[in-house]
Amino acid sequence: MNPSLATALTLALLALFIGALVVGSQLRRRSKHAFRRAWAEAATARGWSYTERDDRLTQAFTSKPFRRGASRHPRALDVIAGAINGRPAVAFRYRYTRGTNPDNLADIYSWFTVCAVGLPDELAAIPQQRRSFTIDRSDKTVRQVARARGTTWCLDGNSLVCWQRGANVSFAVALARLEVLAAVVDGQAGRITVRAIS
Repeated sequence: MNPSLATALTLALLALFIGALVVGSQLRRRSKHAFRRAWAEAATARGWSYTERDDRLTQAFTSKPFRRGASRHPRALDVIAGAINGRPAVAFRYRYTRGTNPDNLADIYSWFTVCAVGLPDELAAIPQQRRSFTIDRSDKTVRQVARARGTTWCLDGNSLVCWQRGANVSFAVALARLEVLAAVVDGQAGRITVRAIS
């Protein structure tokens, strides 16, 4: 093959490769922006607040996946907050740095979607080890939310919390989870019980 033709072909392939990287980066950026805009618009339409980032929430809970080490740069992103049945409710995307890719030195993140509803003051004041909760699985919506793959439920501090690995949960799904959490707290779809000291 002619050396100048080989050089031209190599340059053309390199230009295609760089172009594909640029286009891919722009598509990812647009997708992320569209996701954030959808959460912000849905929250506003409901009369709730939307904040792009509020890292105070990274310290609000103690159960897994939180408190994974200060060096992991935790972030609370796309935070929506409001009230359901008069109870404070919040949902957000949580991430921390899991490591670094040795090939391109880019950070590798672990992502979670977190939903939480506040407990009544009288329950929040009771030590966590004495509290437990049950879910009424006879309700169709409760069953759907409770058996979502990879979803974990727990009582953490003054909240009933539901979290799932991954960051692409829609606002509608997050809202459904918050409504079920509120229904459990209110005793309509389960109940929170207090164990006696033995």
